[in-house]
Amino acid sequence: GTDKITTNRTNVISNDNTKSQVSADYAYKKLIKKYEAKYGKAKLNTSKSMHYWKGVCFAKLLDFDNDGTKELVLVYQNGSEAISEIKYHVELWTFDGKNAKKICSSVSWSGNNCEYFGGFSIIKFNGNYLLFLSDGAVGNDVYYGRKSNGTLGVVHSFHWKGDYMEGQWYYNGKEISVDEYTSYRNQFNPNSNWYN
Repeated sequence: GTDKITTNRTNVISNDNTKSQVSADYAYKKLIKKYEAKYGKAKLNTSKSMHYWKGVCFAKLLDFDNDGTKELVLVYQNGSEAISEIKYHVELWTFDGKNAKKICSSVSWSGNNCEYFGGFSIIKFNGNYLLFLSDGAVGNDVYYGRKSNGTLGVVHSFHWKGDYMEGQWYYNGKEISVDEYTSYRNQFNPNSNWYN
């Protein structure tokens, strides 16, 4: 379900980071309410063959850029009830001092709700959080987080070019071997929480 985000705009706060987080929390809460109005609140649907979430089904606050103000990871389902049309959208939002600002948005998995068809994870790597988005079988793995210049965006990107049997891995546009891909991936994923 969604994390509860509460704010009190009338509090007098002396710490700038705390004040910024209260403002960010208010902006995120407003955003979540807007998405709930459009996509619905979290609702677990069950059937004989599959369970799946509808509506705004995940929200988590984490400080991805270590600036003292947390970012929002938000996930919603497009509202479809046909299993083949289910699409989960994962977004990363930051607070620019006045408003919530979208960093990324991706359909992270669709249809079958199993890891092979994608998902996302939140990873703690070298003291920083990374949001990992995978489309699963296609071979596009992207890690969002704090870039070397301090801004938020794509930190690591892996792409498979080829078919299911033969092809080539690329890391940030550079050709790499399967062993290099496995090594890179293994260093990012030991401390992750996988969601699918």
